Amino acid sequence: MADKEPKKKPETKDDSFDQLTDEEKIDSLIKSLEEQVQPEPKKELPKKPSVKKPEVPPTKKQSPLNKRLIMIKFGGAYHPNFYLNLFIGYWVNLVVSVGVLNLFNLGQFPEQLWIPLVFVFIYTALEWLFREWMIQRYSQIVLMSFGLVYFIGYTTLFFLIDALLFTNMQIFNSEIEVVAFTLLFMIVRYALSYVIQKGINWRRT
Repeated sequence: MADKEPKKKPETKDDSFDQLTDEEKIDSLIKSLEEQVQPEPKKELPKKPSVKKPEVPPTKKQSPLNKRLIMIKFGGAYHPNFYLNLFIGYWVNLVVSVGVLNLFNLGQFPEQLWIPLVFVFIYTALEWLFREWMIQRYSQIVLMSFGLVYFIGYTTLFFLIDALLFTNMQIFNSEIEVVAFTLLFMIVRYALSYVIQKGINWRRT
């Protein structure tokens, strides 16, 4: 009788794994590890009802009225009417400038009446132009400097008017007098303009 051939054993997983190449073994190990470490599917939490946020209206650009508030803060506005505002501003500048010069002895106007009238008129016109120019183009600098830009500008205006337009009747004797006069002029005028604005608002109510 012919010898019976030995039965072949069924291949197991280990046998098939041994027959794989090294790279295939690594790939299979990685896949088996990934299957074991797969996270459980997350349970979906109940969604909260969405709350609508209140719509914020778009911010408006800075209006000319807000820019005028800067002028009020530094004593540059007394009345909504443009011409009346300039008229009041001129007389306030005249009273304050004459009062500061005589009270603190920082200079002197000549005896001719027209000189202080013309001097303050020129200054008021130039001051208004300077202030409008600064507000329109450099309003942020004005706010950040807390009025220092105005002080420098006003001092320059007083010095140039006295030195260039009234050369034969010098009002200030030195540059220090111009600086001190301008500082006191701004402080006194601010206090006086505050009282005037309060009086105008009180009469309207």
